[in-house]
Amino acid sequence: VPTIVWRFHSPNPTYWGREWHYDAVLMPILFLALLDALTRMQHSPREWVRGFARQAPAVVLTVAVVLTSHFPFRDFASPATYQERDRQVAAERALAAVPEDAVVASDQALLPYLATHARRLFVAGNTGDVRPDYLVVDVREWTQVPDALAWGNSLYPGVGYERIFAEDGYEVLRRAPG
Repeated sequence: VPTIVWRFHSPNPTYWGREWHYDAVLMPILFLALLDALTRMQHSPREWVRGFARQAPAVVLTVAVVLTSHFPFRDFASPATYQERDRQVAAERALAAVPEDAVVASDQALLPYLATHARRLFVAGNTGDVRPDYLVVDVREWTQVPDALAWGNSLYPGVGYERIFAEDGYEVLRRAPG
């Protein structure tokens, strides 16, 4: 309960909004707490409490189904969710432009897809003293900068990057030779 209360009390909307995953960790805890409460309620000496415990699962399921139709979870039932999009193809091509065993910096959305073949991964701008060989940038969704090359070179002054891929908002910058 304290964790849930401080999340809703926080001015940071990522703790209680629907856009991020931070509250997903609490959902199994809440679900198990509900199961525990309903199990305990079934052994209550009061009939009305036992009756509530019998009816609550149907109510919870109904509320969940109704809410699902109003939130992004509804997209799981839409065939369009599973169709390949042009931007997805561009992202895959951008990731393919990064060679095996490279040192790469990117945003948190693309980083997991690079994990299978990059040697070292960093969130762009949080690399410490390491200067990545490649920057994979989603200029449309993450950085929202008009010039990824200037942005990359400003993140890592003195390194010098060159653009080797640009398609549909994705850009791959490679450390310039020399």
